[in-house]
Amino acid sequence: MSSKNYINILDKIEKVCNKIPQPIIFFLWLTLFAVVLSMILSFFNASFVLIAVENGQVIDKIHHIQNVISADGIRFILINSVSKISTTHIMPITVMSVIGLGLAEGSGYIRALFVSVLGRFKSSGKIATILLLFFGVISNVASDAGYLILVPLGGIIFITIKRNPLLGIITAFVGVSGGFTANLFLAGSDAILAGISTTAARLVVPGYTVTIQANYYFAIASTFAIVLMGYFITEHIMAKKYTWDENLEIPDKALEKLSPIEVKAFRISNIVFLGLVGIIMLGIIPENGILRNPETGDLWKNSALSYGIIMLFSLLFGLTGLTYGVLAKTIQKSDDAIKMFTHYIIMSAGVLAIVVFAYQFLNILEYSKLGIGLASLLVSGIKAMNASGLTFITLTIVAVAIINLFITGMSSKWVAISYVLIPTFMSLGYTPELAQAAYRVGDSVTNIISPAMSYMPIILGQMQKYKKNASMGSIISMTIPYTIGFFVIWTALLAIFFYFNIPIGPGVKAML
Repeated sequence: MSSKNYINILDKIEKVCNKIPQPIIFFLWLTLFAVVLSMILSFFNASFVLIAVENGQVIDKIHHIQNVISADGIRFILINSVSKISTTHIMPITVMSVIGLGLAEGSGYIRALFVSVLGRFKSSGKIATILLLFFGVISNVASDAGYLILVPLGGIIFITIKRNPLLGIITAFVGVSGGFTANLFLAGSDAILAGISTTAARLVVPGYTVTIQANYYFAIASTFAIVLMGYFITEHIMAKKYTWDENLEIPDKALEKLSPIEVKAFRISNIVFLGLVGIIMLGIIPENGILRNPETGDLWKNSALSYGIIMLFSLLFGLTGLTYGVLAKTIQKSDDAIKMFTHYIIMSAGVLAIVVFAYQFLNILEYSKLGIGLASLLVSGIKAMNASGLTFITLTIVAVAIINLFITGMSSKWVAISYVLIPTFMSLGYTPELAQAAYRVGDSVTNIISPAMSYMPIILGQMQKYKKNASMGSIISMTIPYTIGFFVIWTALLAIFFYFNIPIGPGVKAML
């Protein structure tokens, strides 16, 4: 298919997806639909069966769909309407991240960094694409910081090399979100999934343990697969449509070379940056470093680094940006610095709004049992097909990807379906670790096209900085090629691990 045909298809997708409402309205419609559906299904006494453990015995437990518009349902929604939102870490991470990023970007340091570095390479555009994708994929080691730090940088980086900033934003976004469970490093998500998988596996084999390293080799291979596929799609498909556009709202001085005073400020700021990195390394490298777990010496598990990495990023970029701003005279009084990061906090307020509405929808799914009912239905459907081998694994990935369009919480979905999926995998002679790997693939590839994704307001807000009429349709039409590409290459990669029984983690293979 020619590049012109691809462009025509993307234009048609954008027109269709523009009919999708903004995320808050989308959640309101989903909530209304879930309430009505719970009323109808509870009236007909609809139910489903899930495996459960009671008094040490594995049983088939019947769950009935509950009517949200009932005394118990209304009480549940009211009691949990605020409490669950308060437990989410999205807003603290958002505020902490944007303080440092706001100073670094507002002062001009970020622009100076990429004008200086990328200007040295003839193929700076391709290098920028690779860097955005690679750092996007590995950014999940710092929880959700990639959405708040790297996505805004994507637009800035592409502007400095005179490429379409919308494409830079999307390139960073697909790396952060589409490749969320791939990484070169172990992250908190690995520990969460392993704990849930262990519980499910012990339904079949008491004492079975899924370790945090269960999918480590597969995650490493996945990192390079996602970066390569993302690079191919960006450079050979998307870049042909999203070329430099003079009609975009490009910030003043974005394309100018650095002035002598900016060059001097940049050099001194880099010394500050490296000095701060050195101080952080002093807390990481020694076995008794203060950023490690004081009892175990672990770098990530219950350590100051794991809990404080967002603050460290903010201090690193904030102090560097502050230094640059003072020396380059973009910050002449304290009010200038405060305005820089408060602008980013205001811009990020959309995340709080969507979290409020999203959690009300999730509360309704939890009480009514519609969420786990949908997950159970899809997984049971796969089981009923009596499929095996690569067909079964592919169907599992597809089912999870579909669920992920509406229920985006990684751990909540896995809790809902692992009790069915893992025993089914084990009955076919496959390891729980393989089931978890298949889940990770499906749980990532549709993040970037889901209107229910919590960070969509951030992505949309960043795009509207350069193109006022950017919409959900713009995001989905730009990300759907990546969803397709990631699904194909990631499923193929898992098929290779499965077919050749290659270890997917230390001492773990696909077959029991």
